[in-house]
Amino acid sequence: MAILEMGARSRPAVGLSMSDLAQLRLRLASGDESARLDLVQQLAVQASAEARDEAMKFLNVACEKGDGEALLLHATLALRGVGRKQDFEEAFTLLGRAAEAGSVEAKKQVRLLGPTFDRNVWFAPMQLRQHHPAPRIFTIEKFISPAVCAWFIDYARTRLERSTVRDGETGADIVTPGRGADLAGTRALETDLVLQLTKLRIAGAIQTHVAHQEPTTFLRYQPGQEYLAHYDLIRPHEEAAAFVRGLPAVSRRTDLRDHATSGKDQAV
Repeated sequence: MAILEMGARSRPAVGLSMSDLAQLRLRLASGDESARLDLVQQLAVQASAEARDEAMKFLNVACEKGDGEALLLHATLALRGVGRKQDFEEAFTLLGRAAEAGSVEAKKQVRLLGPTFDRNVWFAPMQLRQHHPAPRIFTIEKFISPAVCAWFIDYARTRLERSTVRDGETGADIVTPGRGADLAGTRALETDLVLQLTKLRIAGAIQTHVAHQEPTTFLRYQPGQEYLAHYDLIRPHEEAAAFVRGLPAVSRRTDLRDHATSGKDQAV
C-alpha cells in the first residue's frame, strides 16, 4: 500500500537560521554555484521583502543563463506564489523553458501535465463526505487522477527508507516494529509541479493556506506492517522551532494504490 501523508499546522514552518543563510552566501560568493538555488529557496520564504527580492535576483541570474534547474525552481515559485506574485500560466511557461534547457525532471513533468495549465483539472469542485464528527473525518472521491498517483509512486520508489520514532530515553531516531512502513520525504518547495499542484488542491479541500502544510511524506506499507500507538518527542534544540510551527491541525492521507481505481482521499 502506498500512502501520501501530509499535516497542516496552525502556522507555517520557518527556514534556516541567519547563520545558515550566511554560510550559503559565503559559499556562493566564493564561486560555489551549487549554493545558489539552496540560497534562493531559503530567502524566498523569509518574512522580509528585501530577502525575497534578493532571492529573485539570485534566481534570475541563473535563469538568464538558461539553467534548467533554476528555471524549474522559478516555475515552482511562480506556481506557489513564493517570493513573487503567483502566476499559473507563467509557471507552465517556465516549466517548458526548463525542459527546453535540458532539465530531465522538467521534461517528465511536461509530459504528464501538458504544456499549459488546466484550471478545470486542478481546481475542479470537490465534494467532502463526512464519516465522523469528532475527530472530523472526511473522504473525497477521485481527488487526484490515476496518472498522478502513478507519478507519486514512481517518485517515491527510489527515495524510500525505513521510518523511525524517537526513543524516549535517548532522543535518538530508532526503527521499531510498531511503525513498520518505509517512507520518502520531500522539501516544502520541492521542484515538482505535480506535487505542488496537489498541495494547492489539498489547501482548497481543507480551506487552509498551502504555506501551512508540512512537507509531503510518502509511506509504503507491506502486508503485516503496522502503525501502532507511539510517542514522539521534541529534542531540546528543536523546541523553539516546534513552538513557532505549532501542532498539526489537519492530517490528510491518500491511498495511491487504491486511488488508481477508486480515487479515495481521506482527511482527518
